[in-house]
Amino acid sequence: METMKEETPVPVYELTAETIGFLFRIRHDSGKPFAVHTKMKPYDNRVMIQLLKERAGFMQQAKDDFDAWDVKDGSVVAGREFFDAHKVEVSLNGTVLTDEQFEKLDARYNIRDATIEHGYNGIHRVLADPEEELKKLDVDDILGDTTIRMNFSLTDEKGQEQTVIIEHAFDYPNAMDSLAYERAQIQQGLRAGGFRVAYNHEALNTLYNKKIQAVLGLVINGQPCTKANKDEWVDLVPYLMKRAALNFMFTRAERATRGNG
Repeated sequence: METMKEETPVPVYELTAETIGFLFRIRHDSGKPFAVHTKMKPYDNRVMIQLLKERAGFMQQAKDDFDAWDVKDGSVVAGREFFDAHKVEVSLNGTVLTDEQFEKLDARYNIRDATIEHGYNGIHRVLADPEEELKKLDVDDILGDTTIRMNFSLTDEKGQEQTVIIEHAFDYPNAMDSLAYERAQIQQGLRAGGFRVAYNHEALNTLYNKKIQAVLGLVINGQPCTKANKDEWVDLVPYLMKRAALNFMFTRAERATRGNG
C-alpha cells in the first residue's frame, strides 16, 4: 500500500504579520561564514515613501542591466532612524545581540543598510525560460500577459530562510497608464554611465492600486488576495513590491515594442 506524502506548504507573505525576518550570510575575515538574522516590523507605506524621498538621487541604474540597481549611500541618518524604529531583535549565529553588541556588528558589516536594501528591498524578478514559455503561448496569452512573477526572501517562525514567489496580476495597461508611469519618474543621465531616477512615489502607488487585480503569494489573515477583497489588502502591499512590479511590467512592455521582449 502506497503511503501518502504530506505536501510542503507553499511559503506566503502574510500582510497582517507583526514581524518579518531577514537572514544574511556574511563572511568573517577568517573566511568562515556567519548568519545574521534581523527580525523586523513591517513598514507603513507612507514611512517607506518618506525614507525614499530622503534618500532620493541615490538610486543609480546599472549601465548595462535594465533591471539591476546600484544603490548609492543616501541619507545615513534617515536609514538609521528607519531601521531602529522597525527593529525587533538581531541575532548572530542564533544569539540575540544586546544594543552594544549590535552597534559593533553594524559598524563592521553595515547591517542597517543591508536590511533595508537587501531585506525589505530584496525583490527580484523571476525569469522564465523563453523557449519553454513560447511553446505554451496562444493568442490570449500574448494579448493578456500581465502577470509579473517576483521572489522575496523571508524567514519562517523557526528562523529558516524561505523564498516566497509573488505573482502580481495586473489589468492590462493602456496608453494613459504608460504616460502616468513615465511622468512618475525623472531620469538624469550621468557622465560615468547609467542614470539616476527621481520618483513620484505617491503617483506610482496610486497607479499600482488602480491596475492590480490579484496577487498570488500574498495573503491577508490567511486568505488569498483577489479582486473580490482588493479593498482589504491593496493598501497593505509593501510599496517596494509595488514599485518593482510596475517597473518590471512597463519595462517588459517597452522591450516587447522594440522586439526585445
